[in-house]
Amino acid sequence: MFPRTRRPLLAALAALAVVAGLSGAASCDALRRKSSLEELATTQLSTETAPWYIIHGILVGGPELTLRDSGSGAVVDAVDYLTTERQIKDRTGRLISSPYREDELPRFPRTDGQFVGQGHPNQFLATLTGVGIPLSHPVVLQGGGSFTLADALESAKLNLRASQILVVPPEAEFEDHELGWSIGLIADTLGTDAKWQNKWGEDVSLEGLVEIAVQRPLGWGSCGGTHELSGLARALRAHRAKHEELSGVWQRVARYLDDGKARARASQHEDGSFDYEWAQPQPREAQTELVLNRKVHITGHMLEWLALASSPEEIGAPYLQKAYAFLESARFREVALEPGRRGTSIVGYGSVTHAVRGMNLYRQKLAAAHTGAVNDKTPG
Repeated sequence: MFPRTRRPLLAALAALAVVAGLSGAASCDALRRKSSLEELATTQLSTETAPWYIIHGILVGGPELTLRDSGSGAVVDAVDYLTTERQIKDRTGRLISSPYREDELPRFPRTDGQFVGQGHPNQFLATLTGVGIPLSHPVVLQGGGSFTLADALESAKLNLRASQILVVPPEAEFEDHELGWSIGLIADTLGTDAKWQNKWGEDVSLEGLVEIAVQRPLGWGSCGGTHELSGLARALRAHRAKHEELSGVWQRVARYLDDGKARARASQHEDGSFDYEWAQPQPREAQTELVLNRKVHITGHMLEWLALASSPEEIGAPYLQKAYAFLESARFREVALEPGRRGTSIVGYGSVTHAVRGMNLYRQKLAAAHTGAVNDKTPG
């Protein structure tokens, strides 16, 4: 699919073998010594853990993630737990159902931004499908009925209203306008030619949503705009799998992501970390005062989308090696499973899981490039 450049790849593999103990073959990964962040990502979650943290655990642990029942101590399947309706408390103490029934279809609730229910539109469903959970997986709601994730996808489609999603939304309400999860979800499950009608009778298409996203400035949205870029990278990968040539909005997506890669390289600090203001045009003042946990947060999110968006020729680039090495060298004594905890030795669980996912994607794509794998099989 892509011409192969052996020398840069071999140099990248040699560097990674020194930094991460990886020889380049995927089979050697089990022998590699786990980093501090990877160890923290395996922290045991329980049935008292908020769904927001559980979905981040699934981001790294995938379909096999388990929880510890806080009462009996039994092992509980995390995906089954997350897709079975139960009462949870939002950060104001209000009881809400997750998932819940709306228009006779299952939906995952949005709560007050983050850390309880999903903090962004279609975050949970996009994450579940992205790690390979099939649409046939059951969703259990109180009051009966037979539902699956496919029904939750139908609900997502019905509630996507492109006419209300602004190119330049008010910043205070940006979470309602973020498209990254919806774009990645639709592209991976329905394809990039998907078109449908929402519950207001309006015509919606994936290409129309993508068109809105690429008109926005780079770096807009949560976590330095990285979730929007991850969604676009997922969509472009899905489009390339079915279309040999890029045209129309897909050419603009490719250029948009290439511009993002160039700005990321320009913003990288000497230690390999990235800047929260990475997307701002040069020259600008680098955020040299960032503490380690903040550096890990943005650099993990950056490596995640960059690994998704990088071709086999690009994955061995020195700036990606440096970002990986920075994350691999980061050391913390404790991971926080609730919001608001601060300390130089503490790192948030969301930061950890996105960083580890970025590291995993990087290693997988580097190994695939080295072995000459024809198709990119890294998870969404």
